[in-house]
Amino acid sequence: MTEGTDMFIVGGGLTGLCLAREAAARGLSVRLAEASDLGAGGTAAEDGLWAGDYAALEALELGQVRARLAEAARLLGEAPHVARAIRVILPDDPDQDLVQSPALLRRLALLLPWTSGRRPGWAVRLGLALYARLGGGAGARRIDLRGTPEGLPLAERIVRGWDMGEAWVRPGRLVPLIARDAARRGAVIAVRQRVSAIAPDADGWWIEVTGPGGAVDSHRARVLVNAAGAWSGLVRQMALGEPGPRPKLVRRARIMVPQLYGHDRAYLLPQSDGGFARALPLAPGVTQLSGSAVAHPDAEAPAVVTAAERAWLLEAANRVFRRQLGPADILREEVGICRLPERPGPGGAAVAVEGRSGAPGAGAMPALLSVTAGGAALTARVAAQSLDRLAAAAPGLGLDLRLAQGHAAGGALPGGDIGPGGIAGLARGLRARHATLEEAQAMRLATSYGTAADEMLEHGPGLALGGGLTGAEVDWLIRNEWARRGDDIAWRRGGQGLEMAEAQGMALADHVAERVAALAPDAARDSAFTGPERSRDEAGDGDDTPARAWAEATSAHATTPAPDDDAPDSR
Repeated sequence: MTEGTDMFIVGGGLTGLCLAREAAARGLSVRLAEASDLGAGGTAAEDGLWAGDYAALEALELGQVRARLAEAARLLGEAPHVARAIRVILPDDPDQDLVQSPALLRRLALLLPWTSGRRPGWAVRLGLALYARLGGGAGARRIDLRGTPEGLPLAERIVRGWDMGEAWVRPGRLVPLIARDAARRGAVIAVRQRVSAIAPDADGWWIEVTGPGGAVDSHRARVLVNAAGAWSGLVRQMALGEPGPRPKLVRRARIMVPQLYGHDRAYLLPQSDGGFARALPLAPGVTQLSGSAVAHPDAEAPAVVTAAERAWLLEAANRVFRRQLGPADILREEVGICRLPERPGPGGAAVAVEGRSGAPGAGAMPALLSVTAGGAALTARVAAQSLDRLAAAAPGLGLDLRLAQGHAAGGALPGGDIGPGGIAGLARGLRARHATLEEAQAMRLATSYGTAADEMLEHGPGLALGGGLTGAEVDWLIRNEWARRGDDIAWRRGGQGLEMAEAQGMALADHVAERVAALAPDAARDSAFTGPERSRDEAGDGDDTPARAWAEATSAHATTPAPDDDAPDSR
């Protein structure tokens, strides 16, 4: 059966989902296909500290900094349950010597040669002043760290630093919220549906999609959108017969380690290569380290954390924090592949509209919109700009899509209509209405689902599944957020996998498989559950049983041997 639509989007990361949301808000019929889970590609590499790109500021990428700050401000309003203001500490390390200096410091060194190889305090103040002019670093100030909770976990030599305000967004929760909002506006979202063939035809594009059981569906669309990120060359190859320029891919890694400090602030950790690692409180008893980026050869190469990347992140923490870490302290590693724009426009994104009008068979090519956001923090802005570009090009492409100009998709994301009591008041209300909820569990539900938590708990929490998960929550995620595997829930949407024992992980995988069969019988049935020491790309193709998946996960540490790259370059 062939179904027709205005726009078919390939790729279910934040770029594709924001495009689906924006296009649906402008009145187009939209279908999106994702070969894996929503947000399982480049979006999975995002650590969530979206406004905090002080490294980009020192690199003088001012357009990107301005765009990221605007996006963070928007998300704080639209999704207050998954986005929040956070204070960030930038320690002043007196022993640091820069082997490489970012652009801002290099320019200062040309005027003041004695500052070469250093990040003097007055230069940081200058950078923060510039940051404030762009709208970032709210309330930035120089602080004395001695005798403070922020200074206690740091090395004794670090006694001063800077404190700035930023925004922290949880990508694992933002992704399904944008998908839900797109669907609420009429978009059709399909997961674990692989685009297997694309061809132009008289009506636009013909797209073949293969499901997990081998079932094949075909669709027709007037506009094809390539938002496949690292895999966009493969989509272009299918559509046009050539992959285009070799994509510039980077791999971003993050590791989870035992808690390094006991407060709710984040740290920017300055490094000798001129960049920064980042430390964030992720879960009770867990700190997340991130910030590295290395070149990745191609989309088909395994994405694993190499020994060099691992050592860089551990050294970044050991240089600044009192507690010293080794490879044995790593609780989990995650990695994602991102495509960098070849010719980025303002704000760091690359948008291309291709196609030509004409009679079928006489050189006509339907419209192809290719979007590389260059960072998940820019996606909503990029989506609006991309459709504006398409609208401007539509007459020349023989299209009559009636695309309005300007950002159309706005308002609170699902669950974001928080009342005057804020998140704390919402959590108190959940406990009052559902007496079996513990305080920490109620707060987690409030900060994950907002006002939708009441809908989830309409018939009570249900069966306890470990890590704070309940049967009601899992069923709700299957019905409303396209969860199809234990992995989808325990890692990308919630992160409870860090708190689950092996037996609990296996039980969750079995439970999800059974509930998918009952609640979404036409969906992919895949019961594999990736253990806490395996990254997404090590998980296999989903044909294994839960027991086998867990046996493989726990038989080897996440330090799976892989060819070493050069040390991360902090992009």
